[in-house]
Amino acid sequence: MTKRKSSFLYRSKKFYAIISSEIRGGNNFSSNGWAIYTDRKYATPQWIGENFRRALHTSDDMNEHLQYHPEDREGITEKSNQAFYDFWEKIVEDFQIKDWRTAVIRTARVFSSWDYENTDQIELTATRGSGGGHGAWDLDKNDGKVFHVSIHDTDEAIGEAVLKAFDACKPNYA
Repeated sequence: MTKRKSSFLYRSKKFYAIISSEIRGGNNFSSNGWAIYTDRKYATPQWIGENFRRALHTSDDMNEHLQYHPEDREGITEKSNQAFYDFWEKIVEDFQIKDWRTAVIRTARVFSSWDYENTDQIELTATRGSGGGHGAWDLDKNDGKVFHVSIHDTDEAIGEAVLKAFDACKPNYA
């Protein structure tokens, strides 16, 4: 079983958000990992790279644990959901956004994945907005949408790679 780490990356007209992921079946908001946001005008490549690296390092692949302890799933999911709502409600309040759904949906989003046992390369995939969320591009339109950066690069270099991925997105901006 491949072990990986992941995080959620969001860019709106008002803010950037970087959130560590718990991997259990799919990617879920991490209740214990790093989650941070800032006003867009303060999000330098250095800030993005530093916080993205921290989010990846605090990401947790829980698939193996839950395979052996399935009774933990409900409690982990509940804790994750509460952390998700708490985080996005802070953004709603700080940036005076209608509600958490609007805050999440009206963004560009980059998917990230790092097979940390086998490579130092992080994969960043630009997404396309689909009205109610974010999705991958069709395979025939995926060219120029996937980027790679080493976990060992500088924070600034990692941040620049993330920005390139954001620039390749088709966001759901209002």
